[in-house]
Amino acid sequence: FFEALDLNVSDMWTFFRLLDKDGGHIIEIEEFLEGCLRYKGSAKALDLAKLMMDHKWMQTKQLKFMAFVENELMKVRRDVKATASFK
Repeated sequence: FFEALDLNVSDMWTFFRLLDKDGGHIIEIEEFLEGCLRYKGSAKALDLAKLMMDHKWMQTKQLKFMAFVENELMKVRRDVKATASFK
């Protein structure tokens, strides 16, 4: 089936993660068909889609980390001010 679409799918897990647009861990028939047609052709399209998905995942993780660090720094600032007011 994949060969007929000229789809080089060497990493099935990544391919199915790319197809699962809504993140529900279930691939609906529409997601499957649209994904197969979207990534039809060279492996470059599939590689680029994986890169974009990985980038989005890393960006989300980085934003969460930045919010955590900012929150922790605000706590440190508050503690330093409280300590300074005791002197």
